[in-house]
Amino acid sequence: PTCIKADPNGNIWIGTTKGLLLFNIQQKIFKEMAGFSAPGLLTDNHVNCLFIDFENSLWVGTNNGISRVDPVDFAFYSYYPSVAGVQHNKVSKITGLNHESILISGGSGLIRFDIAGGQYEEVPFLDPVDRINDLATDPSGNIWLGTPEGLLKLRKMNLSIRNLNSVNTNPTLAFESVTEVFPTAENSLLIGYDQNKFSILNLNTFSIKHFSTLDGSRVVGFYNYKP
Repeated sequence: PTCIKADPNGNIWIGTTKGLLLFNIQQKIFKEMAGFSAPGLLTDNHVNCLFIDFENSLWVGTNNGISRVDPVDFAFYSYYPSVAGVQHNKVSKITGLNHESILISGGSGLIRFDIAGGQYEEVPFLDPVDRINDLATDPSGNIWLGTPEGLLKLRKMNLSIRNLNSVNTNPTLAFESVTEVFPTAENSLLIGYDQNKFSILNLNTFSIKHFSTLDGSRVVGFYNYKP
């Protein structure tokens, strides 16, 4: 799997390099939603990321555009990001801004997509990074970027930046390279690294706690599991 996302109905969506799977928890069965047995539904079978928006639609970022899956009839819709005539079809991360727009990353820059208007707009910000490993929006609307140089916080209104790293910031990260960022309903931020630790950042107090992974492996993702 390249990514995993749970929807409000408790189903688990799994992105792979060969398509999209759906795991029904109640029936305990896997179903191939798009891939070799159901070609043409996704913009590309190599799935990089999954995101569920405010309307519970599933957005699928691929190596060649974006597919949106309707939560009611499971219809697939295709989008191909383009800014000023330049295609940005490789989509590595997606997060929501509000009910009308989402934010897309192709690895380094950011693109805002107005869903209703179908318009794409490049999002400028100071000190651009070489690579964006992860992208998320917290309950207050702040945008968080996980990068090889640390954790970037962008306030949605004016896109000002605060950079957190493992050396000279307060709070201090466990390691420099942030691979995963996962906001929780309790107003905390789970932070994964490319080494054997993860952190929990309290967004109310801005205090941070560090933990080691049980098997000593790096963090490749967080999953909100409700048994």
